[in-house]
Amino acid sequence: KVKAEAQDALSFVGWADGREEGDEGPVIRREDIADMVARAVAEEEFADDRSREMFEQDTFDKLLKEVVRQEIKADYGVELENLLNPIKVVSLNKKIIEAEKALAGDSMPAAERAETEEKLLTFRADLDKERRSVMMDWLKTVFRSQAAFSLVGGALLATDHMPGFPDLPIAARAFGFWTMWLFTIPSLRAVKPMGYPQWNVSGAQEKKALNLAFVLTPLTTIGLPFLTKDPSLIFDANLVAVALCYAFYVVQGPGEDSDPGVEVKGLLKYLDYGSGRERGVRK
Repeated sequence: KVKAEAQDALSFVGWADGREEGDEGPVIRREDIADMVARAVAEEEFADDRSREMFEQDTFDKLLKEVVRQEIKADYGVELENLLNPIKVVSLNKKIIEAEKALAGDSMPAAERAETEEKLLTFRADLDKERRSVMMDWLKTVFRSQAAFSLVGGALLATDHMPGFPDLPIAARAFGFWTMWLFTIPSLRAVKPMGYPQWNVSGAQEKKALNLAFVLTPLTTIGLPFLTKDPSLIFDANLVAVALCYAFYVVQGPGEDSDPGVEVKGLLKYLDYGSGRERGVRK
């Protein structure tokens, strides 16, 4: 029975990040994590010790994240990703576990023990504050309003229809088609995508579409000026690119729960302020 529960939990937590809303899955206790990780490792075959360690750490991290998610849900009635700094909450939990594990030993020098105890107190105080910091509806409204205003403003600039400013310079019109990537998409990504249930589009599908759009639109924004000097056409192309990203994942369907879609990597990762990294959401 324990083995079955461990497998169910690992299947649910480790490989099912796109969990359907309302599907709570098995309850996992903190004291169960070590045993569940050990059982998962025992059932796998590894090429070397490094592979084993990576699998063990990855499984531990995913189980801890699920434990934290369940605790937040039970204590505050909200999902982990609705906190302002969800990844910080998970990270602080991990630091607390590591500090407690270090203090459990007897070989730590007195000075190092005192320093670790002080850090542990700080971690606990920070965690208590972060657990209470929920992303309020007004902040979500701010991000969505920013997306809408940037979309309209970008269109007016790119098409040279900004009220009160006839004959805009080419630099202003060029800025218009850049707004899609600089403001519209990041603003939508800064809020946890909710999807469109009325049209059978899940939040996971919208998230994947926005990730893909964030990667594609710089290519159209930089590449199309070599083909056309009309900013309005480039803006339209960016708008079509975003629409096609949504269409692609809508047609594709929810897909595998563990499929993250296109990941933002390299230079784009450092320029990516709209994935929620400003509030702690990062991989």
